[in-house]
Amino acid sequence: MTESRNGFGPPAANGGFTYETDDERQNDRDFLVEQGWIKPGEADGWSDAALEMVAEACDSGVPIEEFDEIPYGPLDEVMFKYGDRWNSMSGVERLIAAAPYLGGRYYRGDQMARELAENAPTVVKANPDAAEKLDRLLVRMDEVESRRIEWLWRDRIPLRAVTLLAGIGGLGKSQASLAIAGEATRGDLTGHPETVLLFTAEDDLEAVVKPRLTATKADAALVYALRMNAELWLPDGIEELRELVRVTQARLIIFDPLLAYVAEETETHKERDVRVLIRRLHDVAAEFDAAVLAVMHFKKGAEADALYRVSGAAGFGNAARSVLAAARDPNDDTRRVLVHVKNNYGVEKPAIRFEVRQVGDSSAVVFGEEVNLTQREVFGQRPGPEPEAQDEAVEFLRSELADGPRSAKDVVADAKAAGVTEATLRRAKKRLHIRPAPVRGDDNKITGWVWALPEGEVVSETSDF
Repeated sequence: MTESRNGFGPPAANGGFTYETDDERQNDRDFLVEQGWIKPGEADGWSDAALEMVAEACDSGVPIEEFDEIPYGPLDEVMFKYGDRWNSMSGVERLIAAAPYLGGRYYRGDQMARELAENAPTVVKANPDAAEKLDRLLVRMDEVESRRIEWLWRDRIPLRAVTLLAGIGGLGKSQASLAIAGEATRGDLTGHPETVLLFTAEDDLEAVVKPRLTATKADAALVYALRMNAELWLPDGIEELRELVRVTQARLIIFDPLLAYVAEETETHKERDVRVLIRRLHDVAAEFDAAVLAVMHFKKGAEADALYRVSGAAGFGNAARSVLAAARDPNDDTRRVLVHVKNNYGVEKPAIRFEVRQVGDSSAVVFGEEVNLTQREVFGQRPGPEPEAQDEAVEFLRSELADGPRSAKDVVADAKAAGVTEATLRRAKKRLHIRPAPVRGDDNKITGWVWALPEGEVVSETSDF
């Protein structure tokens, strides 16, 4: 064992993964001590996420200098952040870079940052191209003028950003988005009428959307909708979207649902692909001083936070600047509430009641008063997955690995598509004692990781997956 494997300091307090029992936590600590990676007691202050990450790396049997990825999946978000630099980073550097994304932090991180800062001026002086690149990519913050956050819907839907409107089906998310559109065209949100650009993939324009707009008393002359036979695929079609916003001068852009307009080759379970998509929508919103409202569905399962119930990778909720979630009112089953789950620009606003009312042959959402309800009260959140969800995840893994080892990346992707959350999948992997194994190429470099059921594991004959 090399000395570079030692020295992991206290990680950040937050982290998505938690052990089910203290015995599991202590077993991984003892394992790292036995293998010589840490000293006794050194990991006592680590977060569960960081402890598990290091234990997985140690258990893989791969020298840390060759460490390429977390054994249970690729580090898409980290690799996206570091770009081409990732390929030249050592195994230790990659592990350091990965730790914050799983709740941990390498104690030498601050020292490395200082060294880079101290050496940067020397690099710039020796290389004029580097100085030009630095000037093109970076700006000194004393040269930046402060700007106030502006809102389409005060404190709920910011301009120049992406907002999600999420929830399970049948609660009126689409009608709520049209109600917001109606208020925008009437001038009720910003003080003057605003133009709306509407992308709706699930409701007929003539039979459903137009009657609902009429029911909300929207100014239909200010609403432009993509024809049902037209196509727009993101993120490749971002320039086409930019042109549509420019021509219509829209201040509110609605995608209902957003995933219906995402290109097939975009892997929505991958953090990197999702963040690229949201980043480009942010850019369009910022360029035209508009607000993007993206309707999303909730996935199955009981996450510890409503933010992570949004379908697809966690990047949808993380990259959006504001997230609203529709749910049933826990105190009145005939009413619904719109809960402010996330607000990057301030404190979340109180939940607001709304109901779907019949208006002639159509219907419309009517927003009511604010109510003092917490996310836990509305969504019935639990600290971890229900036993049933864990059992289903175990059966899922048994089914996935029944025919032999499979790529960890593919298994994680299939799990997300099946509605199995990453935290639940990890717990199921531990219950089955699945240990990742590296796959090496001709040059003996790690090209990926595989999962396999341990020898003697019984494969269930029945499975829902």
